[in-house]
Amino acid sequence: MSDTNCETQLRTAGSELNRRIIPKNMSTGHGETILVVDDDVAILNLVRDCLQRLGYVVLTADRPFEAIRLAEKHIQKIRLVITDVIMPEMNGRELTIRLMSLKPDLKHLFMSGYTADVIGDRGVMEGGGSFIQKPFTMKALAAKVCEMLTEKKVEDNSPSKGHIRPFFMCFSEKTSLIT
Repeated sequence: MSDTNCETQLRTAGSELNRRIIPKNMSTGHGETILVVDDDVAILNLVRDCLQRLGYVVLTADRPFEAIRLAEKHIQKIRLVITDVIMPEMNGRELTIRLMSLKPDLKHLFMSGYTADVIGDRGVMEGGGSFIQKPFTMKALAAKVCEMLTEKKVEDNSPSKGHIRPFFMCFSEKTSLIT
């Protein structure tokens, strides 16, 4: 019985914490569904947690074929795919091509620890999509996702933009995700 009480208390405390840590000027979602794909489970979980705190419904896959399976099941709900570029089985571009065969207007955001120039040289950015470089802040992720979903440019005015800092927690614009 005490386990149930403890779990309920933690959930309530976490909800209050999550509301306090999202700055008012940060872009947030309204229940849109996002599929996140990354073979690094730690990064996958951090991105999921960030997006959930921002108000999105998040589906996750740590392998491209798992992402395809999830997409086949939920394709009508998925508004955006955020995928790592370099993964086993297939790269992020190949994955988005497969997913776009299910939903041609599916928006996609590539993420990588490699620079956009290196990714461009590998042909990953051919055919559209957008790119966010790891590490990134929660505010930068929020802005990029909002930009992708609304097709309007959202500025990331973080004072730390362009600086790489170690990752502690994905809670505010002053923290970042590691590659």
